[in-house]
Amino acid sequence: MDLLFCNLSSKCWLYAPKLFFTETELNAIDKATRRILVSKCGFNCNTKKEILYGPSELGGAGFRNLYTEQGVGMVQQIMSHLRTEGQAGTMAQIGFAWAQYSSGMEYSIFDLPHTVLPHLDSIYLKAFCRFLTDIN
Repeated sequence: MDLLFCNLSSKCWLYAPKLFFTETELNAIDKATRRILVSKCGFNCNTKKEILYGPSELGGAGFRNLYTEQGVGMVQQIMSHLRTEGQAGTMAQIGFAWAQYSSGMEYSIFDLPHTVLPHLDSIYLKAFCRFLTDIN
């Protein structure tokens, strides 16, 4: 399974938002593969991270942070499931309702995502709440 994809415009994306790596794990993946990807995309291996991750409109290479890409993918995936009519949307709503019920919280688990819920069953929702906390 390809985790990373680097196209000719030198932008790297996480392949699947279904994966829920921690920020530390994704930084380790990025560090281990950056030199190879940078050279394959036509840049010097010693190029500063500020240039690699800077927007192409400002002269950067346009690479993307893997943790941010994973989190944005999770948000998009959850929103698309919730907006879908039919079985997928209904199952997503049931899943979120069950997670809310099992959390035992009177407020939505997404209103205060920084609240630690060790008894929450879903690893995916824990990772989603961690991302929401990290981006404020």
